[in-house]
Amino acid sequence: MPQRRPSVRRLGIAAGLTTITAAAGVSTWAIILALGRQSQNDDAALLSNIAFGLLVLFWAIWFGLYLIDSRRLARRTKSALVYSRNAADRSRRMVDQLTVLLDRPAAMTTDQLDQRVGRLNQLLEANHSATVETTKTTTAIILDDLERHSKQLDAIRNDSGQVRDDVASILESTNKPESQHATLSDAELDRMSSSVEKELQAFAGRFYPLLEGLVGTYFTSKPSVPLGSMRGWAISPDLASFLLTTTYRTQPKLIVETGSGISTVLFAMALARQGNGQVIALEHEPTYLRTTEEMLHDQGVSDFARVVHAPLIDYEINDHRYSWYNLTDVDIGDSIDLLFIDGPPGRTGQNARFPALPLLKSRISDSTLIILDDAGRPDEAATINSWSEQIWPMDVEFLPHEKGTALIRKRHESA
Repeated sequence: MPQRRPSVRRLGIAAGLTTITAAAGVSTWAIILALGRQSQNDDAALLSNIAFGLLVLFWAIWFGLYLIDSRRLARRTKSALVYSRNAADRSRRMVDQLTVLLDRPAAMTTDQLDQRVGRLNQLLEANHSATVETTKTTTAIILDDLERHSKQLDAIRNDSGQVRDDVASILESTNKPESQHATLSDAELDRMSSSVEKELQAFAGRFYPLLEGLVGTYFTSKPSVPLGSMRGWAISPDLASFLLTTTYRTQPKLIVETGSGISTVLFAMALARQGNGQVIALEHEPTYLRTTEEMLHDQGVSDFARVVHAPLIDYEINDHRYSWYNLTDVDIGDSIDLLFIDGPPGRTGQNARFPALPLLKSRISDSTLIILDDAGRPDEAATINSWSEQIWPMDVEFLPHEKGTALIRKRHESA
């Protein structure tokens, strides 16, 4: 093994100690020489030798300290050189690492971009598929309705053609002159044609708003699965589209509905889109309650709706008895933003929907919007008059929907 070279520290210490030792020896010699000459009473020589010895001693001490300090300086210089060398090594390694990283990111970034583009394409394809399926379903429903109404029109045309044939057959069987036959036949056919044309125009006038409402409802709500039928007891398509639009525009926090069904689902879908709010539907029929809950689950909006089983009980209001929903165990809230009255059914009694305002008026504010379905029926018209007379003055607007819709607000009395 090679011999270790003496360190700078050892060399400095050895040189300093050697110098101090030599100086001490010289100083001792000078002092002894001075003492020897003292016996000859040579004071001047004595003082000279003592001064020389002290000078040599001080010079030796200073030089030794200088050598030791030089050793310290050399050690610090060496440490600085070592630190600089280590820093240079670290910088060189960092440059090497950066070089490696700069050589690789192109391939890595390309792979990552390929993965992200792939995921984005999958999401777009899934969204496109869902949109296409919804559009197909909606189009199929519309086409079914169009086909059904087209068959009805064909039946009307066939009936008119059959009537024409019957009239012609009757005219041919009479013994009147031919000119009279022709005149009578033309008059009858003109009358019948005019009647059929008016009937078709009236039918088109009723059918177009329903078709417009149905299409608007589907394309506005974008249901996950097809909505239920909007015929019979259910709300009409024109009212369904209006409820969606009104909810989007007013953004209510609390909607209360008497009865349940497609309207409950549409309210919940609109609230889900705005991200907050709740609809509470009062339902006395367990069968309809379960059906509504299933529709809410199918559309994925159960968190925004609560269907409450509220059996009908008797109420005494202004000396009249009514059957209305039991509110004993129902937590409705303090302030209703939108009240949709579509129950109970008219068969439960005269003015069956009158109790809604007397029983809920404490939760109705000046800004509450009240929507009454089936406003075209005599019972509902009488109910509106009773409300205005017995509850508070109100502003009423009638909409020309299939079954009639009334928009009601408390009237603001001027000061």
